[in-house]
Amino acid sequence: MRVKVTAAPVDGSANQNLIQLLSKNLKVGKDSIRIMSGQKSRLKVVRICGINKDEVSRRLAGTFQP
Repeated sequence: MRVKVTAAPVDGSANQNLIQLLSKNLKVGKDSIRIMSGQKSRLKVVRICGINKDEVSRRLAGTFQP
């Protein structure tokens, strides 16, 4: 999935913006979302605890534009 955030990649603000965006759209707490790899990269691997892959897809269906 491709997600764009507006925060600059300075002092982790883009990562925090991504977590906030995912938290809001998935309706899970920010503490349920972890960036597993790619903290300083454009490509990231994110873990979302508490919901499975199918539920993530369902909740995000139509939320983000390609």
